Amino acid sequence: MKYPHFSILKRSALVAICLGLNGAPAFAQAGVDAQFVNGESAIAADAFPGKAGNGWAGPWVRVPAQAEAQVSLVNGNQGKLVKVEYRRASDDQRLSSAFALSRKLEDKHGALDLSAPYEISFDFRTETVLTGNEGYYITSSGQENLAGTAPINTWLLRGGTSWTWINGDKTGKGPLVNSGMPVTPGTTYHFKLTVRPESKTWSVSIDNGTTRVESGELGFRGKGEEPSRVLYFGAELRSATSTAVSSLGSIAVKPLR
Repeated sequence: MKYPHFSILKRSALVAICLGLNGAPAFAQAGVDAQFVNGESAIAADAFPGKAGNGWAGPWVRVPAQAEAQVSLVNGNQGKLVKVEYRRASDDQRLSSAFALSRKLEDKHGALDLSAPYEISFDFRTETVLTGNEGYYITSSGQENLAGTAPINTWLLRGGTSWTWINGDKTGKGPLVNSGMPVTPGTTYHFKLTVRPESKTWSVSIDNGTTRVESGELGFRGKGEEPSRVLYFGAELRSATSTAVSSLGSIAVKPLR
């Protein structure tokens, strides 16, 4: 099967990528990062849940706050990471339910300006595979407290049996394009996004340590009328027996040079 808008680059050598790879902030001066170097704390910016500071407008937030999700800070191979275990409530009668960790960025911080081109990178590890209409989602928008995905999302990644990305029409619609990269339990994926607000376009590469897929230029899903300042890392479930387990670390946002 051929998938549009991507290329696969095989590497001759194995590159080990793990959550929390860098023990110190990689872009402390040029941008914003979250390495969780201060552990569990509400009085330091680079911590969980953290507080406002260093380019972040506030702490990490559970969306929705009452969801049955266990969130903990654990040790990765070379740093801290946030682990999330989410399952639907036993009395949840909705067709689907979603949970995400989110954090809001300041519109401007040092050289970083969310109205100008910038890069986002992070590591995301999956422990369970979600199938059918269930899946992990990683996205951004200008609004807070959104559970699940919405037409106002700018860029969007979804992980079911494979990772997909949206090629939006900038009006709230657009197809999810299969990247060809499978979602495998126990695998850490390194994501690197380039976001261009002025043209309402974005691109992404996904690296699993041996293979990298690249999207090429994609369109925003929504109109992108305001800075895409809120990041979401979550999962959407439909079955009462499904559990989504994932880990997140090594987040960096920096101006595009």
